[in-house]
Amino acid sequence: MLTRRHALSVVASAALVPPAASATIHPDATLLQLGDQFEAEWAKERELWAASHLHPSPDVIGNAIAEQAEGQSDRTGELVKRIVNMPARTLEGIRIKARAIAWTHSEEPVEMDTFGETTDCRLVASILMDLERFSSTA
Repeated sequence: MLTRRHALSVVASAALVPPAASATIHPDATLLQLGDQFEAEWAKERELWAASHLHPSPDVIGNAIAEQAEGQSDRTGELVKRIVNMPARTLEGIRIKARAIAWTHSEEPVEMDTFGETTDCRLVASILMDLERFSSTA
């Protein structure tokens, strides 16, 4: 039998129970985390390539650093492969993919003819240039 006392105890105990983990999870949480890892690995790679260029002659130190940079590039490339295969659901996720494209082009700026002269290639370049502009103003 439902009594007034029982009903009040149920309401009171419900107020003490915290709401379920309803914290909103970002739709691209995994991709953004992967993007952070990618940026960290790419930073290491850039450092190694820069250090290898400090030794322009083919000496032991320069070659060893270049080999380290190649290995680091392979690690960064593995992350890019994972980024490619992960669908983006937000603009932030798309930006991660745009950064991965920048990595494939050694950070050379994307220009209208970067991918070719056909309309589809120029559209891809245009979208990437727009994303770069949005990212630099954000």
